[in-house]
Amino acid sequence: MNNDILYILSEEGSLKFKQELANAENMSRVSSNVANLEEAHNELYHNKLYLIDTELRNPVYSKHQRETMKTYRDELNKVIGLLQRRLDALMSYDPNASGGRRKSRRRSRRRKSSRRKTGRRKRIY
Repeated sequence: MNNDILYILSEEGSLKFKQELANAENMSRVSSNVANLEEAHNELYHNKLYLIDTELRNPVYSKHQRETMKTYRDELNKVIGLLQRRLDALMSYDPNASGGRRKSRRRSRRRKSSRRKTGRRKRIY
């Protein structure tokens, strides 16, 4: 049994783990700092996900503990995917690509045809 996994499965560790996931998810939505995003991605992927995957196969844990680890693994995969998509979007930023900034073009109120109304005057008798 791994002490890090036992801590994550404890009440305090579970709350801390969920808070880390929430922070990483918020970071993936608002941050544009590539270095911070890569650091969070690597921490979650290499340390947390790898640890949970290796310990999930360990038969020492109870069924409930393994189900909890599977749930955490799924949540980790979701957040890691969000971070990866954000990193990909920032690394290949193209202003003309979808999702990038687009210039809005206002339509003029003038008629485009050649038959413009040219100040017709009423006849005065």
